[in-house]
Amino acid sequence: MPITTVASIESAFDCIRAGDVVLDVGGGQTAISRANYVLDFQSWESCHRLERWWPKERWPRPYFTRETWIQRDVCSAEAWPFRDKQFDFVFCLGTLEDLRDPIRVCEEMVRVGKAGYIEMPTRILESMPGVERLRYVGHSHHRWLCEFSENEIAFLFKHAQLHVYPRFHVTLCPWIGRPRKSHGWTEAFDFMDALFHQVNRWFRRPNPKYRVNRLLWRDGFVAREKLLVDKDELEAELMEFRRRAMALEDLWVKKGDRGGP
Repeated sequence: MPITTVASIESAFDCIRAGDVVLDVGGGQTAISRANYVLDFQSWESCHRLERWWPKERWPRPYFTRETWIQRDVCSAEAWPFRDKQFDFVFCLGTLEDLRDPIRVCEEMVRVGKAGYIEMPTRILESMPGVERLRYVGHSHHRWLCEFSENEIAFLFKHAQLHVYPRFHVTLCPWIGRPRKSHGWTEAFDFMDALFHQVNRWFRRPNPKYRVNRLLWRDGFVAREKLLVDKDELEAELMEFRRRAMALEDLWVKKGDRGGP
């Protein structure tokens, strides 16, 4: 079964049967309560006392215990302490984009799990200024731009150029003088992009359906790094993605409109 997109995590919850053994990778302070095991760099003591496990309306008390909370570096070259296909379902929410080696983590998830669910921010969101601050795009602590196809997830390193140059940003600004990758005099007006974008954000917002990738997988998938070493090649790729994203007719919705799931 290839990677498929779903509208919400509820579709993943519906996949879990009564006797399934479930793993949450990177659950930390907000672990899935149905998980029998949690694998995270944070300790049981620092997380469990907060009682932030969820969804409490489905599984009010956690299935995991102190003994099945495994504290470790998930990116370690050493194999996770689980058998091949030990888990019927593996959750990994908001974690891969943070890690130094998401490919290693994906390989281990596929090894120990039969199926699973992954959430990660869209590349569109990670290319937008103002998610946290106007001075940079997306979330400050995220290391990777994540994209997926029918049977693979590709990770592109979140290069400094993406933060610095508005020509690569997915914004509400006009793209005057920016359809080229070479630097020019128009950069003197880069400060106006942030201002124009912020003013327009008073009236419009990104369509919620373009904020998060929600992926179901079964019987494995491929994870790879999208390597772009040459500066010109990288900048051309960033501009091409920006062009494709800005061509989406429903990318922006008026404030107050639902606009998506």
